[in-house]
Amino acid sequence: MSERLHNPYIPSSRHGSGNSLPSARVSLQSEYDHEEDLFEQRRMLESKALNIVLYLSGPCAMVSFVLCIYSILATITIFVLAPLSLCSSKRSSIWEQLLSTLASAQRFQLRCIYAPTADIQGKSVVSLISNLTLSPFLSMGVAVAGWTVAIYWLFAAIVGDPDGTEGGDDGRATVLGLRKWWESWLNRAIIV
Repeated sequence: MSERLHNPYIPSSRHGSGNSLPSARVSLQSEYDHEEDLFEQRRMLESKALNIVLYLSGPCAMVSFVLCIYSILATITIFVLAPLSLCSSKRSSIWEQLLSTLASAQRFQLRCIYAPTADIQGKSVVSLISNLTLSPFLSMGVAVAGWTVAIYWLFAAIVGDPDGTEGGDDGRATVLGLRKWWESWLNRAIIV
C-alpha cells in the first residue's frame, strides 16, 4: 500500500503531467506581459505629465463646455430628424445613432488626457448624456485642482521632498492622480 499522496505542484500521470506546467507558464508570461504594459503606460504618462497638467488647468473646462453644448444639440437634432430616417433603406435606431455620436465626444475627452478608450457596445445613452452635461461643472473643479497641483509640483521641484526621502517625484505623481480621477469620471459613463 505504498500509494503516493497527491501533490498539486508535482505532475503525476493521473492528473495530466504535460498540461499543468505549460498552462502555468503561459499564465505567468501573460501576467508578466500585462505588468510590463502597465509599466510602459505609466512611464509614458509620466513623460506627458506637463501636457496633462496644462490641459487639466484650463482647456479641460472649455472642452467639456463645448462638448456639453454639442451633446445637447446632437441629441435634439437626432430626435427631430428621426422621422426622416424611416424613409431610409439603411436604418439604425435612434439609440444607436445617439450612442455613436456621444461616444465619439467622450473618446475625444479621454484622448486629451492620454487615456485608453473603451468599446461602446451595449453602453447606456442616458449615462453618456448625463456625464457629458455634468462634466463642465466638475471640470471647473478639476481646473482649480490642476492649478493647485501645478503650484505644488513647482514647489516640490524647488524645495524637494519635505520628509527627506527623495525617492520619487511627488508633483508628477499628484498630476497623475488628478488625471486618474478625471479619467474615472469620464469612464463612469462608458463602463455601465
